[in-house]
Amino acid sequence: GVCGYTMNGGLSGYFQKRLGMLGQRVVNMEIVLADGTIKNLTPASWGEDGDLFYACLGAGSAMGVVTSLTFKMETASSFSTGGSIVVACGNKTSAKPFLRRLLQYMKESVLCMPSVSMEIVIVSGFTVIINFMFYDTFTGDASSFVQQVRDDAQACNVPIVADD
Repeated sequence: GVCGYTMNGGLSGYFQKRLGMLGQRVVNMEIVLADGTIKNLTPASWGEDGDLFYACLGAGSAMGVVTSLTFKMETASSFSTGGSIVVACGNKTSAKPFLRRLLQYMKESVLCMPSVSMEIVIVSGFTVIINFMFYDTFTGDASSFVQQVRDDAQACNVPIVADD
């Protein structure tokens, strides 16, 4: 759940680029320690409680059971649009050249743009799901931006089975 995700760092391909790790957005946490002590911790906690607050954000459930988290929220939406392209590669031989092209595209076109996030998920049958998130600072045309993925699928002779 959200607590486990946050306590293990809160890394996210979508959100981290724009908002940081989820753990960095925690402003208050309630935790029950092994001895039954209930602690209410904040980033401003002093001494051992301050150390415990920051230790919890990377230690998962090793420090105790987190029963409540409060997050700093954004004042407005930070996303303008997003979408997915699903490619049915079918086997490793077909998937490899497509994934090479996809990673090259990610390196050259996505990682250098703070206004775009891209996630690659490979599921059973070597189906590749490419998820895009465009932040509110993106000024281009999202469909045109991802056209290279469509072109790479065609060049590798792997079918696009969903494109939204």
